[in-house]
Amino acid sequence: YDRLVQDGIWWPRWSPDFAFGYGYPFFNIYGLFSHFLAELLHHFLGFSHTAAVESIFGVSIVAAAGAMYAFVRSWGGRTAGVIAALVYTYAPYHLLNLYVRANLAESMAFVWLPLVLWTARQSVVRPRVRWVIGLAVSYAGLMLTSNLVIVLFTPLLAGYVLVLTVVYSGARVGAASGEGRGARVRAWLRACIAPLLGGLAGLGLSAVFWLPMLLERQYVRVDQWFAGRYDFRGHFVYLHQLFSPTWG
Repeated sequence: YDRLVQDGIWWPRWSPDFAFGYGYPFFNIYGLFSHFLAELLHHFLGFSHTAAVESIFGVSIVAAAGAMYAFVRSWGGRTAGVIAALVYTYAPYHLLNLYVRANLAESMAFVWLPLVLWTARQSVVRPRVRWVIGLAVSYAGLMLTSNLVIVLFTPLLAGYVLVLTVVYSGARVGAASGEGRGARVRAWLRACIAPLLGGLAGLGLSAVFWLPMLLERQYVRVDQWFAGRYDFRGHFVYLHQLFSPTWG
């Protein structure tokens, strides 16, 4: 990424030094937001490559904890927020990303997940413009950081929003007089408007990344990302391995 910035390209799609010098559209299919943040430290503040990457890892840990605290505190209180932040920070997969995989993009994605859930919930409970904007920015941030995580996370988000809209729209109708099936449907539709607008706006903000990826997919060899060590079938574990004190 730094090589591309030296050429004046701050939002690249093509990586010229891959594939034996022929180049590869790496950033056409891989979120680059975390690299962008590290490059700011390297380019403007003089951080070394290693220091810049380690600094963004550190930011991702602290910011992820803060985001989870803010999300849970908004409906569960301070104590619940602190507990959730601690559990989130020390979750095994979070530590795996940091100390085994060294996956900068996925580590930064942990920042956006609670923010998306928080703003989505608030857009249902308190449908205000600021929460719709917050949902749009956080969802776009997740897309630009890790499109793999967003593919796995979006169905969960949709189910979460669906449950929230059903629960809160039902409560509002129950508190009003003359409730009926039509009133419930209208209340549910109204509750869906804000999170739907936020999600669509998030897709719009991140279209610079996902639109070229979608339209030009047929020109990129993606089969190599689904075979060999990337094949998910080779990464299941036996039951006893879940309790093993050693890696392997």
